[in-house]
Amino acid sequence: IAIGHGAESGTAHRIKTPQQISDDYATAPDWFKRGVDYALLAPTALNQQKFRFQWLGDNRVKASRGIGFFTKMDLGIACCHFEFGAGIPIDWQ
Repeated sequence: IAIGHGAESGTAHRIKTPQQISDDYATAPDWFKRGVDYALLAPTALNQQKFRFQWLGDNRVKASRGIGFFTKMDLGIACCHFEFGAGIPIDWQ
């Protein structure tokens, strides 16, 4: 376990915009937007963020992944973070 502070602050990584991973972002409810925002902050392999979310109405959300290494794992991590941000149980489709 590392304890303390780094010698440098580090650098920020690029992340996609909410509109790049969800076409429904502008018209979706606030809980969905928070979920997308949290998913974008989730760690992903190779920092690729190859996942998408679609709001299907009520609390139903469709999650899909892109093609590439570790995309199944990345989608699972992103979905977990999405639920943290949404703050409600999600009916995944």
